[in-house]
Amino acid sequence: MAVTLAPESSFALIPIAPSTARIAGVVVDSSGRKLRGAEILVADGTARTTSSDSGQFLLRGLKAGKTQFLVRAVGFGPASFTTELRAGRTRQIRVILTPTSVQLSTITVLDSLSAPLLAQTGFFERKRQGWGSFISPDEIARRHPMNASDMLRNVAGVEVISRLPGRTTILSTRSMSMSGRCVLNVFVDGTRAYMSGGMTIEEVISGSELGAMEVYPSASETPPQFIVNGSDCGALVIWTKGWLSAESQPDSTGHE
Repeated sequence: MAVTLAPESSFALIPIAPSTARIAGVVVDSSGRKLRGAEILVADGTARTTSSDSGQFLLRGLKAGKTQFLVRAVGFGPASFTTELRAGRTRQIRVILTPTSVQLSTITVLDSLSAPLLAQTGFFERKRQGWGSFISPDEIARRHPMNASDMLRNVAGVEVISRLPGRTTILSTRSMSMSGRCVLNVFVDGTRAYMSGGMTIEEVISGSELGAMEVYPSASETPPQFIVNGSDCGALVIWTKGWLSAESQPDSTGHE
């Protein structure tokens, strides 16, 4: 991934409120081909847009100051960058996305018809978008994990660190925080689980409670609803058997 910043412009042909900022640019692949339908969003989820047929985009009405952005497109590795936005100005950028290699394998199809409550969470839609790793109810049932961490040992982009038997921490191999390697932010049934004081994943959930899992090793891969403000780390999203077996349940992630 590469991001090129151009000089700021006032874009005289398009009025801009003096108290807000804008970012505009183009998304291309490594050969220079302009990408249509790439998603460009503020990392905290407050604003987003998609690139046009010519790869161009514009986000307006943004707060001035240092802002982190994410750029994603199906079939390409995600990109993230931080830039300083100035009120009354437009920051111009050029984003180059690198194609991802996809290894096809035999899979068991699990969709919204066989798991309607899991579909309510947006699980299958996010899986179709191609970011992160997804562990289905069928895979969990087949492996019968004793601990939640047992399902994560072979997931790309994360490392399971065992302090003592049954006490593990899930670290990212793709991102760093101010204090060192990123510990993934944990969400259970759509709500963040605050793991303070060195808590481990085993203190949050047991293997027998697991219904489905989503793993996003870095913030640039993480859907906006699972990004924690002020954190550069990714997310571990867990859906429990109890939640998925409920007769009716509201969609806690905002998906219909």
